[in-house]
Amino acid sequence: MDLVTLLSGVTEEVVMSTPPGPTEEIRSTSRFTILVQAVSKNGDVVEGYVRATNIYKVTAVMAIETALRIVGDQVPKGAVAPSEAFKSAEDFLDALNEFGVEWRIGTDTLA
Repeated sequence: MDLVTLLSGVTEEVVMSTPPGPTEEIRSTSRFTILVQAVSKNGDVVEGYVRATNIYKVTAVMAIETALRIVGDQVPKGAVAPSEAFKSAEDFLDALNEFGVEWRIGTDTLA
């Protein structure tokens, strides 16, 4: 079944019947941190974090940044893994700095 068919039953009434999300005030003051740890086959460890306020806003900004890179031919054609889609994690995360996103990747990030 294609996406259009799956979503064809989603009416305004269905959308309006969903429970309300957090208020703008709550979203704008909520903080989040995403922690990551990768271990290679030989035991090398790299850690990282992404930290910001308002995960709703940051999620939208990341989606837009991704779309801009896709339409700007910055992403290889065809099916690719997320790690292959962009020049580097650092390049992508740097683009989010102006939206209050802090990040770090290294061997002692979480210590």
